[in-house]
Amino acid sequence: MNTKRFGYWAPVLVLAAAVLLLAISAGSVDAARSGSTGKGKGGKPTGCTPTAAVVVVSPNPIPLGSTSFDFSGTGFCANQSVLLDVPGKCCIQATTTDGNGAFRFNFPFDARHAGITNTAAVWNSNMTTLLGYTYFTVQ
Repeated sequence: MNTKRFGYWAPVLVLAAAVLLLAISAGSVDAARSGSTGKGKGGKPTGCTPTAAVVVVSPNPIPLGSTSFDFSGTGFCANQSVLLDVPGKCCIQATTTDGNGAFRFNFPFDARHAGITNTAAVWNSNMTTLLGYTYFTVQ
């Protein structure tokens, strides 16, 4: 009688490999979740995931010729580092939310072109997760 290479152990090995892969992937998901949360003092995760973030540009519309606008937000994690961005228009600015998960920042912006809809976006500290956004125009 000719037996195959792994014989009766093949199903056991397949099951063991599946359990091992499941354990590894569950650990990766937990690590990814903790990496996307807010950071408290010392850079440790706070366990917070912003779910009701509100972003505001003021004034809106921005007057033609302005050199900055107020960029503010609420509903973020407390003491979270965030990046503020107007894609394709300017520079990325960094700020940190206060203990209530809010921020206010005077954002540099060259308002030269009227009537164009722009996006103001808030990203996590490594720009992998969009946390909130709003639209504004220049008049």
